[in-house]
This record gives sequence, C-alpha cells and structure tokens, in this order.
Amino acid sequence: VGKQGVLCLMSESVYADKSGFTSPKHRISAVIREIFMKQSEGRIIFNVAQAQVARIQEILSEIMITDRKVVVMGKSLETMIQKSIDMKDIKFDKERIENIHHTKDPNIVLLISDEREKPFSNMDRILKGFDKFVTITDKDTVVFTNPIYDGMEKTATKIFDRVAQIGANLEIISSKKYLGHHASREDLMLMIDLLNPKYYFPVLGEYRHQV
Repeated sequence: VGKQGVLCLMSESVYADKSGFTSPKHRISAVIREIFMKQSEGRIIFNVAQAQVARIQEILSEIMITDRKVVVMGKSLETMIQKSIDMKDIKFDKERIENIHHTKDPNIVLLISDEREKPFSNMDRILKGFDKFVTITDKDTVVFTNPIYDGMEKTATKIFDRVAQIGANLEIISSKKYLGHHASREDLMLMIDLLNPKYYFPVLGEYRHQV
C-alpha cells in the first residue's frame, strides 16, 4: 500500500506518549489463568470491549482448559463471537456457549461488553439492579479486562466501589503493568515509515496525545 502512494494516514494516538512497542504488554493470558486458579468456585464475570477480539480470544482460550461454560450477554457481542468462531477468527467450542437462562449457574463465566459510546454502561445497569437476568452477589468474581483510559477514572472508580460494596471479588487489570490494544510510539512510527503518507492526521486520544 505504501508503494502505491498514500495521501493521508489517519491513525489513533491514545498511546502516543508511551515509549516502545505495545506488544507483548497487551497480553493478559497469565492474569486470566491465575484468576481461574484462585476462583475455583463461583461465577466469574468479565467486562470486555467488544472490538477487542484478541482479548476475548485470550479469555476463551483460558476457559477451554477449565470445565466452565460461557454465557455471552448482549445480542451484539454474542453475534460477533459466533460469527468469529464460524470464520475461524476465534477458536472456541460452540458447545460450551450456554443461553441466557444459565446466567445463575454457579460455574458459569459471563461476558459483558462495554458500549463504545458509553463505557461501563452495561455493568452500571447490572449493579443498579436494572438487569432482569444478572444480579451480582458476594460469591462472584468481577474482572475488568481493560486498563482505564484517561478521563474514565472517575466513572471507573464508582463502578469498582459498587462491586466492592456488594462484597464480590474485584479484579482490575493494572494499567501500569499491562496495556490495551493501542499503538505505542514505536508502533506509530513504524506505520508511518511503512505507508510514507504525504499527510499524517492523528485521531482519537486526548489533544496532547494528538500533538
């Protein structure tokens, strides 16, 4: 593509202030495995970003080495996972995906997605008691699988506190140790070198990241 001549490269800039490459700091399989080992009983609830197929694959791969089954909350997320399995973008046994009526099973894993425009909105609805299928209890483990981005700290803190007040086990992926699926500085520069665009237009991220 770069050899064909690129007029403009529009690239996200969320991690533009982070030195080096994002990989392998974006992989969290070891953390997920440790959670499954620690929480041998009770439900485990993962709050995931629907767009991050690779992270969902990490969770599903770790589920495959346990005897747990999965309930995917939300038609959009379920459709994405089912189609990704059919297209072999995600490797998982469909037989281990249960329907919505199994949300209260003691050994189940729930996948709950964030909406892009409203982070934590689905989890917020559940914690407020507005979801007719899921109620979080003190026997559950709730895992937030993405580091908290700038500007989301206040909203995230309120959500974390509600989970703690219920008495559920709370697991938060450390933003200092692990990264989300965004390009760090060297990744961004590599893409610019490969595409050699006439213009570069940073998008997403805070204003200082775009600068």
